[in-house]
Amino acid sequence: MGDCRAEGIQLLAGTNMLWLCLYFRSLSLDVLARGDCSPVPRVIVFGPETRLQVLVPNAAALVRGIHAEMRLSAAQTLVDDLHVLTRDAAAEQAAVSSIAAWCGQFTSTVSLLSPDAVLLEIGASLRLFGGLPPLRQTIDAGITALGYHVQTGIAPTPLGAWWLARANIAEPATDREQLRAALARVPLRGMALKSDVMAVLQGVGLRTVGDCLRLPRDALARRCGATFINMLDRALGDAPDPRPLFVLPPYFTSRLPLPAAVDDCAMLLFAIHRLVLELAGFLQAREAGVPGFVLQLYHPGQVPTTVSIGLVSASRDAAHLLRLVRTKLEQTPLPDGVHEVALVARDIRPLAATATTLFDTAETRGSDHWTALVEQLRARLGDNAVTGLQLVADHRPERAWHYCAPGEDGPGMSDAARPLWLLVEPLLLRQRDQRPLLPGHHGALTLQRGPERIESGWWDGGDVMRDYFAARHDDGIRVWLFRERCPDATGQRRWFLHGIFG
Repeated sequence: MGDCRAEGIQLLAGTNMLWLCLYFRSLSLDVLARGDCSPVPRVIVFGPETRLQVLVPNAAALVRGIHAEMRLSAAQTLVDDLHVLTRDAAAEQAAVSSIAAWCGQFTSTVSLLSPDAVLLEIGASLRLFGGLPPLRQTIDAGITALGYHVQTGIAPTPLGAWWLARANIAEPATDREQLRAALARVPLRGMALKSDVMAVLQGVGLRTVGDCLRLPRDALARRCGATFINMLDRALGDAPDPRPLFVLPPYFTSRLPLPAAVDDCAMLLFAIHRLVLELAGFLQAREAGVPGFVLQLYHPGQVPTTVSIGLVSASRDAAHLLRLVRTKLEQTPLPDGVHEVALVARDIRPLAATATTLFDTAETRGSDHWTALVEQLRARLGDNAVTGLQLVADHRPERAWHYCAPGEDGPGMSDAARPLWLLVEPLLLRQRDQRPLLPGHHGALTLQRGPERIESGWWDGGDVMRDYFAARHDDGIRVWLFRERCPDATGQRRWFLHGIFG
């Protein structure tokens, strides 16, 4: 995501803080596989080329007997069709930053704790989201929809929340007493300790944080150092734990690699859906919308296919944005399979809050439905096929309007009673007793209103001198006529049909 960074300091000074840690244990696999919904056994591998080991297996691989730290050769003997992926550290870092930006819709206090964890201070957000259970459920469901597997921990301290998440202790510890009891169950491996400190603790028979807390502090400090003691104090809330705040980037960009090249629209939409959800969360955090965005579809060894999505007005409605993508993608030919998708939105615009009435109904909320219809039509038919009309300050009817973008503001409605349907060229009418006759209709025309005299255009070569009338035929049709003010060569003042009223 563009220009992601963390800066500023959030000090732990309040007593009502509550931290939620999102720990992505299988991040290296999720980053590379979340664009695919097929149940293919996959593993991320690490180590030298001659001794590759499994770092993370997916659920399909686990079911078939593959586990972490297994030799790749052994795993391949168990599963013939095993899909092997290589870890992408840069993609993991970008993914964590994207998740942090998405989390900004729930709280303004977000911090990157480690390469695979994000911290949210949610104490100030509980009332807004209806309490801890609904907020937690919303975040968990959102993370799952993005394609990530997450373990969560909730504690009054950021470090305590991280330890609980790493230990997969999901029960929230909402005060320091509950926190001490919960941390006592955390195994030492959940503390992310240095190897020398871990060796010392295991050497004296310690296995959990609770084992460490039962020892005298002085003896523990002599064996493990003051840094370890300070870590325990910060986790328990006995020492301050400042955290760098994550700052939302000025624009959105996110990439999603696909495990294999695909040319099926449904599979592409599955991956793009997750990018659109990321975008919607980012925009919610920014209290903004986008008037459009660009999809880049990457093909092996070929120029990427660019798909531009335009909107009539800025929006962050994920469902609507995805409908536009689906419509546009169905009209886009692909030269080859797609192995990576990127979404870029640089024009971020603030969205004004919408006021609702006391008795808000679907009808009162439907004023923007026309924009959704226009956007769907433009996505299917092309931008040039759907336009708006705008008035121009000119008295001549044929020059008093022009095409414009749908929804574009204009000078307002004219006070003149003119029809919406004008003929491309005025139609010369036959006359009987100097009265105009309507082609294809028997009977007389009755003039109801007029004349409206128009004399204009002498400066640009389009000089007109006309008297306009609204008329009604015996059949009920209402038309707009004009009579030339200057007679022709025969001395007649000709009549023309110029418009039809609805």
